[in-house]
Amino acid sequence: MSNADRPRKYDAVLGSQQNIPRGALVLGGLAGVKQRWSSPVVESRIEALREAIKYGNKGLEFVLKGLQDDSEKVQYIAYILLKNCQESQEKSEINRALRAYLPYRLFTCIKTIKTGNKLTLNSTGTAIAYQKGKNIRVMNLDREETLYTIPKSAMREMYALCPDADILVRVKNSIHRNSPEIEIWDRGELKHSLYGHQLDITVIAIAPDGKILATGCEDGSIRLWQMATGKLLGNFSTHLIFGSHNSAVSHLAFSADGHTLVSTAQDSTIKLWDLRTRDRPYTLKLFSSYALLSPVGLILAAIAWQGKIQLWELNLEKKTNHAFCTFDDRTYSTSVLTFSPYGRILLSGGRDGKISFWDVYGRSQFHELSGHESAIDSLVLNSSGDRLISTDRGKVIKIWEVR
Repeated sequence: MSNADRPRKYDAVLGSQQNIPRGALVLGGLAGVKQRWSSPVVESRIEALREAIKYGNKGLEFVLKGLQDDSEKVQYIAYILLKNCQESQEKSEINRALRAYLPYRLFTCIKTIKTGNKLTLNSTGTAIAYQKGKNIRVMNLDREETLYTIPKSAMREMYALCPDADILVRVKNSIHRNSPEIEIWDRGELKHSLYGHQLDITVIAIAPDGKILATGCEDGSIRLWQMATGKLLGNFSTHLIFGSHNSAVSHLAFSADGHTLVSTAQDSTIKLWDLRTRDRPYTLKLFSSYALLSPVGLILAAIAWQGKIQLWELNLEKKTNHAFCTFDDRTYSTSVLTFSPYGRILLSGGRDGKISFWDVYGRSQFHELSGHESAIDSLVLNSSGDRLISTDRGKVIKIWEVR
């Protein structure tokens, strides 16, 4: 804006013949914004931001500075103003500033939803599956609207949802120890029934693109399936691939690019499987109930013995690893982990119902959220990192963001 430095019609100006509006400051335009911004009073700096946003690119400089202010109140106003600007027009400078800013200290619970048993979130945090009565319901979280249902069976069931929530995978472990069945449902219609595992399936995971399903078994084997056709793509087991797990698989997680599968098992190992070559896995000798890779770079986060969180730097080409940090979370408490979109922040959910935020590179905890009354069993951050969905074993879903 070429006249951004000039007072506007209703700005109060020294020497002006206009009547001064009630509550006006003596200076107007960007000069007035600068004066208020330099004030030690939080309310004055907030008012400066509200005015600055009206003055185009020159005023935007003050709002960007607001993200670095000592006061969280000022940060909050700057964040909201920038989010509104981002929605109204594409500005690369605003987008970069919002990506660099960590809004988690400003998070509050904006919605609590009570559902049914066996809550299962999709990876984008837009939908959830759960048991209610005689059905399994898939619900859109924003609208709290049921998308479709499938009938509940008499088997011991577990579920997984594709990113778009159109596809639901159901595992049915037999109560009579017969071979388990895997079902793939498309918006309530059964498409495929898959067989192959001889013992109970203990864990399932879906690739980020929704095209591949991984299933882990009590006997340590892992199978890969094509979601669209139900075709078996791979079988990682001791009699086929050297270095496979030899006891029950406890967790599976795909990397962000879908090229690597991370598995943990009761044989006290973590294995990284290259899904392009499907060769012998890279193995870390560490007892872990839960492990996953950072979205960027080869940093592995794992829940180790006594609930401690360990971070490892990996170099798969040189076959080296280095444990560079251990977060001492509450003893035996940590149950689930997730990374922020760029891997700078690690979130952990505990059996005490608390959510902790850890700075991966600063190697410290910087924030904590409370509100759940029972153990947290899943955490999902959206792709922008500004919305968190958490579920607990008390059938409760909480949605957190900057109000």
